Amino acid sequence: MKSNIIKVVVILFVLIPVIFIGSSVYNDFYGIDKDSPSGEYSFDVSSGEGVLEVSQKLEKDNVIRNSSYFEILSKTNEIKPLQVGQYNLDLPAKPTEIISQIDSETRRIEKEIADIGNKPTINITFNEGWSLDRMIDKLDSEGVATKEELQTFAQDPSKFSIESFEFLPEPLNCNYGDLSNCAKYYPEGYLYPDTYSFFVPSTPAEIYTKMLANFNTKVWSQYQNQGSKEDFHKQIILASVIERESGRTRGITEESAPEVSLERKQIASSLLNRLENNIPWQSNVTVNYGTDFNLCEQTIEFDSCKFLDDPEFQTLYNTYQITDYPIGPVTSPSIDNIDAAMNPADTSYIFFVADNTGKTYFAETDSGHLQNIEKVKQINSEL
Repeated sequence: MKSNIIKVVVILFVLIPVIFIGSSVYNDFYGIDKDSPSGEYSFDVSSGEGVLEVSQKLEKDNVIRNSSYFEILSKTNEIKPLQVGQYNLDLPAKPTEIISQIDSETRRIEKEIADIGNKPTINITFNEGWSLDRMIDKLDSEGVATKEELQTFAQDPSKFSIESFEFLPEPLNCNYGDLSNCAKYYPEGYLYPDTYSFFVPSTPAEIYTKMLANFNTKVWSQYQNQGSKEDFHKQIILASVIERESGRTRGITEESAPEVSLERKQIASSLLNRLENNIPWQSNVTVNYGTDFNLCEQTIEFDSCKFLDDPEFQTLYNTYQITDYPIGPVTSPSIDNIDAAMNPADTSYIFFVADNTGKTYFAETDSGHLQNIEKVKQINSEL
């Protein structure tokens, strides 16, 4: 009897650890981690990564209990080679269920890649000085994206990543698109004018990301160490105004290019001098921004224009009514005009006026400005 008891004790002594270890291994293979996240869980697969790297990520985030066992399971379940992209899982789930979800996500991403390869593309050129509205109209007419979705996206700062594009300004605490107290669009001024190739159709995120990345390469990489972000934003606003105020329509040659470059820097100087002397910019291009009308001018006739007291012009872009920078950029400026805003000429100019060719005439006094206006009227009538 005593011998049988000893045998039972020995068997239990051996069996209990085996059962415990077996249960632990089974749970590592097939169980759900008690600390597993719940709901949708996402992870990225980068180039060169496979199940080994992914299993380590999943173990670190408590999605699975043991990365080594998970890798073994993936081999026995013949999981497809992973694709670069974002994977989405529904948790909590057993390791075998996670493997099944990963395999489904791999097939989804493969299909998306194949679909992209079959999508038609189109090249679109956005010229220097175009507003976002004009870009949107072009994208809409070419079938790349709809006007409504592009406008809605551009009026929601949360759609844009300041972490990815650190040059973007801090969002305003107002409703973008409401010109009575806010800017029209968040990324205005930072969408670099250039020729782009777009898929037809494309999402707003794809379109804006491509253009912001180009701005990052062409502009921010050169100027990011030249002051604060707040100063940089003001310089982009200034450059966007210079872009429209300095646009010559004809007569630019290789010989006249230095003169045009100097004019840009003189316009920058004039506008900055006005602020220093508490004088509004009184720039028509800012007043016109965001409306379907032009401000009636002394020197140029328009078929459709309204006067300054029209309610449509009562916005924070109206630099006849505010003695400050407008609330935001009004165009996508060229690198030359950004440079002019960064490096203004050293002048005492306060006034400037342009003729129909875009050539600009400067003055330090009101009387000198009035003389220039008369000169421009005569030049325009002859043209």
